[in-house]
Amino acid sequence: MAQVAALLDEAAPERFVLGGSSLGGLVAWRYAADNPDRVEGLVLVSPGGYPMHGVGDEPAPIPLPVRLYLTTAPEVAVRSATRMLYADPDKVTDEQVTRIRAMMQSPGVAEALIARLDLFTLPDPEPDLARVEAPALVLWGATDVMIPVENAARFEAAMPNARAVVLENVGHMPMEEAPQDSVMVVRNFLASLGENQPD
Repeated sequence: MAQVAALLDEAAPERFVLGGSSLGGLVAWRYAADNPDRVEGLVLVSPGGYPMHGVGDEPAPIPLPVRLYLTTAPEVAVRSATRMLYADPDKVTDEQVTRIRAMMQSPGVAEALIARLDLFTLPDPEPDLARVEAPALVLWGATDVMIPVENAARFEAAMPNARAVVLENVGHMPMEEAPQDSVMVVRNFLASLGENQPD
């Protein structure tokens, strides 16, 4: 989190709207909780936060098949994992799978992913979510199988000024699977931030 804060101090010295998807969403709302004077608004897309898959106050052991997947990135496994991100798996292209495999096979990437999982925890997020003062949009796909869509309502209830929007027939990547609908929702949210500014 210190690296993110340092980067934002350099890139955006004034107040800003911060967005993040999945793990990036978790980083975004944690930053907003700790830096309320910096964040004007939050856009969270299928954000992480609530305990799942055995990860809670302590990290969960990494199964051997997961370690092998991360270190070898076999084409069939990458394709299968990527297809799980979409309500319509046929939207996954050969070019997309090739690009993801290339990133996973870049020097140091597998080691970094495993090191992160070895330390990754998901403690009860609600005390920190309650500290998020910024208005927040929580965008989710109704058929998300990566992080339960039920969490959208939990985030909305836990944060003081949050609104959840669930898009039908969309999976874990609404900005890719339903870009026009996602952009419309985000634009409306950003417009509402301007309306709430004092004269």
